[in-house]
Amino acid sequence: MLKFLTEKKAPLTKSEEQKRKALVTEHHQDLLKSGKSFAANVLTTERYHPDTTQLSQLAQTDVGSALELLKQADLKALERLLACEQQIVFLQQAMQSALSAGKKIFVSGCGSAGRAGYLVDLMVRNAFGERFGEQFIPILAGGDASLVKAAEGFEDNKQFGVRQLLQAGWQTGDLFIALSASGSADYVHSQLEYVATRGDRKPFFIYCNPHEEVKEAFAAKPIFAKQDLFENIHFISTDVGPMALGGSTRMQAATAQVLSVGIPLLDAMGTLSTKVEHSNYRASIESLIETIGHIDYRTLAPYVESEAKSYQDGDGVYYVVSANIALNVSTDTSERSPTFNLPYFENDQDDHQQVPSSICRTMILDTATPEQAYNAMLGRSPVGLGWPEAPHTQLSKILGWDLSASIGDKREVYLPKVKHAVFMLKFENEVLALDYEGTKASISLPAKKELPFYLRELQQQLVIKSLLNCHSTLVMGRLGLYYGNLMLYVNPSNKKLVRRGMRLTGEFNETQAVREFHVLPIVVEAASKHSLFGPYYQCMITELFYQKMASLTVGSSVVLETAKEVAQRCLVKTTQALCFSDALASDRVTQGVIEQTPEIRKKEFEKRSESLSKK
Repeated sequence: MLKFLTEKKAPLTKSEEQKRKALVTEHHQDLLKSGKSFAANVLTTERYHPDTTQLSQLAQTDVGSALELLKQADLKALERLLACEQQIVFLQQAMQSALSAGKKIFVSGCGSAGRAGYLVDLMVRNAFGERFGEQFIPILAGGDASLVKAAEGFEDNKQFGVRQLLQAGWQTGDLFIALSASGSADYVHSQLEYVATRGDRKPFFIYCNPHEEVKEAFAAKPIFAKQDLFENIHFISTDVGPMALGGSTRMQAATAQVLSVGIPLLDAMGTLSTKVEHSNYRASIESLIETIGHIDYRTLAPYVESEAKSYQDGDGVYYVVSANIALNVSTDTSERSPTFNLPYFENDQDDHQQVPSSICRTMILDTATPEQAYNAMLGRSPVGLGWPEAPHTQLSKILGWDLSASIGDKREVYLPKVKHAVFMLKFENEVLALDYEGTKASISLPAKKELPFYLRELQQQLVIKSLLNCHSTLVMGRLGLYYGNLMLYVNPSNKKLVRRGMRLTGEFNETQAVREFHVLPIVVEAASKHSLFGPYYQCMITELFYQKMASLTVGSSVVLETAKEVAQRCLVKTTQALCFSDALASDRVTQGVIEQTPEIRKKEFEKRSESLSKK
């Protein structure tokens, strides 16, 4: 299991507690107003991946096979993207039209979707410099601050979405593209509404679920409910199937988002630069599939095992990286925090006696200050939003997340007894060099020379992203932070994640309550599936989840804490019914499992209830 670098788990401050309770209340009311349970309209990106149901077990027993499993999940997702070629070609034409008219292209998203735009922006700056660098504007909810820690409250805030869009400089002739893996984010919905009613160019909405699924799930949202809005938006589905780790859209979905924007944008710029038509979507995807297919992901196995061992021993890890892959590495290391409810990168402005320290940090080679680090990583200076009501997004706060080589000296002051392993990653001459405390390896990442130079770098960055995602996911698996492919330690910081957490609670009970909490299989099955108990079961999960969520601390699992209490309550409630209801015993759920007389079932209930009361 994971050991934190400091024993202290900071309790919530009064203001944090009030904010959390307000958030819980808002989410609860929203769920009640919608009239839908958390189990309704489960999207593809939130479902189980059928090929990775044994992922956590393999992470413990056979890391090499687990790496190969995740590699195959990435390849299957990429193959599905080939079906989107016609839609992406249409998007490229719209991009070329805007660029040739001297207009700007804005791409906006929350979390990993927004960070996808930042990676594309870096590729644009590297390939075309000043010529197109100012015509492509990526928008990440919360701004540059959300590169390290997503600004809470932005994803569900429609006012913030429009405000940040206008602050970024959008004008009526510009092209706007919204990214959302699930299709749910109110932040980008508000931007789409605004642009669709005021812009001269139809905006695009790109999501990673089937179109009809998204339309049904969010039918009440204005962009689907209002015909005038719906007809004035281009919708693109880049359906890549379920995530390898259920709901973890930082993996296959984020890759799809980079490709669906990056390839047509770079091709559009290449076309305008050379006066020769470029359209390389299919060739780029096929080349990426071929490159990943030839790489032996098992090379990462000793690094997965070593990093997990460092955390198990109570040590930290420094990722020391070359600037050309710093954005990729920083994204992967920082996204572990919300995915697995780990401590975020601590900020220089934090009270280090109260705030738990991150178990790993990214350090960019040849940088000595935060300003140098951000310039090296982004190809530009960092920018704050400057909103008084969002202090998290101020420039001073952004610079407090130091990514320079000096962070090691700072951490020695407030973590004097903590050892740190060094994981060095450098990318040069198409080779990714790895060195974890003297364990070295090299992975060759050749790009097809037939591709334009600007697409070769994009491909290499996405191969590195795949390797990092697979590596970090399995490190977390060895630490026991998911079960099968269920994300048990999700941090429910927005409405989508609240629903995911509730659903995971129910799914975890169905698969693991028997083993973990010694609950009769029939209890779990009847509680979750029988018509008499389905509504009760879902209401119970909802209420208990909100109770646990209000006091959630870093490093704890609201899913596990809720699941345990749900399982115990189901034991009492459902066993009573099994004891005294012959009608229930004849149901298909219980048929063939409970065939005792009512007297025997009553004794079983009394026995189990007595056992439960002693726990």
